[in-house]
Amino acid sequence: MAFSNSDVRYYGSIGDGSHNDGPNIQAALNDPPKGGRIYFPTGVYAFESPLSIPATALSLEGASVDFRGSRQNGSVLSSRVRDGTPAIVAGPGDQPYTNDALCLRSLAFVGAGPSENLPSTNGIGVSLRLRLHYRVERCYFYGFAGSGSSG
Repeated sequence: MAFSNSDVRYYGSIGDGSHNDGPNIQAALNDPPKGGRIYFPTGVYAFESPLSIPATALSLEGASVDFRGSRQNGSVLSSRVRDGTPAIVAGPGDQPYTNDALCLRSLAFVGAGPSENLPSTNGIGVSLRLRLHYRVERCYFYGFAGSGSSG
């Protein structure tokens, strides 16, 4: 099956919740398609190392978010990060931004928590360090020790 280069599956992500999709997601973030839109179809995209969003204009978009009881549907980014760092960091360290627009839309961010017998991250799902312009729409944060995002 052929996928558009805006689809994370184009970069090799599977979205079944058991494979480590982190390297494939990071490849999409490092080399975003024209227009800067990266699409996550319905699925659970697990990753084991922190993801770094570069200092470029990007839109990370999911198919939908639907959490009812213990069932997860929609587009889920599932962190398995265990070392106490934020699961997703927007920006490479303290570098200045020339074009820092970031949009997160229709995604669920799920942290590694006690129900999975993993220690939680340091409480942050998405760190928006130094981002001056960002938008979060219809997103869900769950399983992080503190807040889901920080700016």
